[in-house]
Amino acid sequence: MDPTLPTTDATAAPPQDPIHIEPGSAANWPLIWLAIGLLSLGAALAAFLGAGEGILLPVLCMAVCLVASGFDAATGHIPNELTYTAILLGLGLNSIALFLDWTDHARAHAFLGAAGPTQSLLGMLAWGGLGLVGLFLAGMGGGDMKLLAAVGAMMGLKAGGAVLLYALVIAVAYALVNLAIAGRLNAAMRALAADFLSLIYLGARPETARAAAVGKIPLAVPILLAMPVWRLLPVERTLAWLRTAV
Repeated sequence: MDPTLPTTDATAAPPQDPIHIEPGSAANWPLIWLAIGLLSLGAALAAFLGAGEGILLPVLCMAVCLVASGFDAATGHIPNELTYTAILLGLGLNSIALFLDWTDHARAHAFLGAAGPTQSLLGMLAWGGLGLVGLFLAGMGGGDMKLLAAVGAMMGLKAGGAVLLYALVIAVAYALVNLAIAGRLNAAMRALAADFLSLIYLGARPETARAAAVGKIPLAVPILLAMPVWRLLPVERTLAWLRTAV
């Protein structure tokens, strides 16, 4: 053997190549949705038994936004398998609320925390339409537009609007901080999201997005952060506080 040639360890594990996850097709979506559903159901049930408030749909929406944030921050794309399913679930579960009203299942309706089919449809059309305007006029991504429609379908017109209002405030703050530190917040978010997605892909390291523009915001992240803010600080209370402060 030539001593100048590099040697290899036959027992060493081969390096793990990053996987391409832009379309989202490599993920096991039935398993992911099963996990989202079970975690949402468990969290909502615990909250319902403790506080008596229905939050299944808000918790489901937060779980969807969490997965969307991982994809958006790491890859710059939000898979259709996530957004389209979330839209259908939002419309379907909110329609169940109407059936529960007819059958006088008030406690089940309270657990569901649904805005109702009318609010759901209006929320999907209004906030999805807003995303469509952003798609053509502000360079918003198609996945972002579908995520806005999904939030509207799950939360309804009023609650979805409140969440998106808080998300706008958080997005502006995020953009200013990210710009001030030359895009390093985006880089940190991308690395964190890649670690999160590696759980979804069973340890495979996803291929993250190339260097993004300094000011580009992964919109799913502000929406995710806005969900608990909306829950803890209802818009009415915030507006009342602002009026007294002014």
